[in-house]
Amino acid sequence: MFGKLIDILKKSPKKIVFTEGTDPRILEASARLLSGTFLTPILVGKESEIRAAAEDAGFNIRGAEIYDPETYEKMDAMVEKMVELRKGKMTADECRAMLHKGNYFGTMLVAMGIADALLGGATYSTAVRPALQLVKTKPGNSIVSSCFILVRPYATGGNMVLAMADCAINIKPTEDELVEIATETAKDLVEVVEGAQEIVVTINRIASASKQQAEAVAQVTQGVDQISSVIQTNSATSEESAAASEELSSQAALMKELLARFKLRQDGFSAKPQPAYAAAAPAYEESYDAAPSRDTSASSVFSKY
Repeated sequence: MFGKLIDILKKSPKKIVFTEGTDPRILEASARLLSGTFLTPILVGKESEIRAAAEDAGFNIRGAEIYDPETYEKMDAMVEKMVELRKGKMTADECRAMLHKGNYFGTMLVAMGIADALLGGATYSTAVRPALQLVKTKPGNSIVSSCFILVRPYATGGNMVLAMADCAINIKPTEDELVEIATETAKDLVEVVEGAQEIVVTINRIASASKQQAEAVAQVTQGVDQISSVIQTNSATSEESAAASEELSSQAALMKELLARFKLRQDGFSAKPQPAYAAAAPAYEESYDAAPSRDTSASSVFSKY
């Protein structure tokens, strides 16, 4: 919504009056607006005080227009216009006295077409009264009303948009005034929601693309994890195979050593050991010589040995 408004303002730049020119919040807003080219701030107050306040706060307000009610060169014309708008309810002297106040002075800048909008209320508690007296309502409306637009998320997703109609201006509105307040609030809500919907569509597109990228990354990560698992399994299998191979080699060496102790002949194993081992095992030699008919198969030989 703001992007759309900025595009409109860039095509037709406007001027906005800030009635409290020395307020740090106003100075910050002015500095930010001056960084663009679509809104020119008009600061109301003594120029020396405004520039000193801006310097102390560290804000660059170069390019802002500063109007001091005490020295305003078109004050006589402004007084005359205000007397006309008040329709005899105030004298020229009364109007001149009121115009030394920033809120009335700023409102008259709008009424005379010097400025396009006004922002006040940071320090003045009667920011609305001058507008009601001098600018009036738009054609077709009998009262001025306000509304707050709130956006809150649903627990199940999405957002709830609420319009809080006229929370501060009309204390005891009549039935007709309530109808007008509700109608104007609905119009404001439609304008905001239509602009917000465009933003939501864009955000949803970005979110969808981000989700697809996240899913792709997750798939790649899952693939890498699977590959890593296979590598670890293969590594473990290789280690087990190496251990098994080493064990088999050890057993083969043992078998070779055992078999080397016996002399092989055509009808089977000799019951008599080789000379190199005779001295080491005399008991076995005597046992075999005493019982030549015993089983001399390979398994029997290993178990007896």
